[in-house]
Amino acid sequence: VPLEPVKAGDFMRVEIGGIGSASVRFT
Repeated sequence: VPLEPVKAGDFMRVEIGGIGSASVRFT
């Protein structure tokens, strides 16, 4: 997962990817 500001849809996508910490970090 590229280190970019995640959007609403990307947030869920990253969660499913198993990298919740990354998604929360950019939220």
